[in-house]
Amino acid sequence: MNLKLSTLIIAVVGCIAGDIKLSNAGAVQLAVSVVKITDHVKAGQAVTMVIKIQNISRKVVKLQEYEFNRKAEADYFIDVRDLSGKEISLTAYGKEIVGPGGTPVAGVYRMVDLQPGASLYEEAMPNQIYEMTHPGTYVIHVVRQLQPSLGGMQIESTPVTVTVTE
Repeated sequence: MNLKLSTLIIAVVGCIAGDIKLSNAGAVQLAVSVVKITDHVKAGQAVTMVIKIQNISRKVVKLQEYEFNRKAEADYFIDVRDLSGKEISLTAYGKEIVGPGGTPVAGVYRMVDLQPGASLYEEAMPNQIYEMTHPGTYVIHVVRQLQPSLGGMQIESTPVTVTVTE
């Protein structure tokens, strides 16, 4: 079992280059990471990863979290491609939970107070969403769409790879 950590830090403060001015909210900084627990698996084995979002600002952030059995699939868009950039087909389960344009299919959500320095962790199994059954290397990245009160921008993780063998 190998452990890798990839992090992308987004500062939400001005207007261009990922920065947005939030009225009465001050500076909000969030970091999204993918902790990939398995990076080499045999075809058919589970590919498990942990997604982390962290408040690295000095203010409480009200973050929208969906109420769904598989929360990671509702809170994040998990994108899987081959090394050439070709999209991988969705599984039957993936077709049920991924809506048009890759948006998660979910409805009921709650607001969570994410304290300064605090993190939320969610586990996902991308091979339950995508047909990762053929041997090869797959590139995975995770996108979090922030709610309008946080500027509505997308935070994207740096890509991680998983190698599937026979």
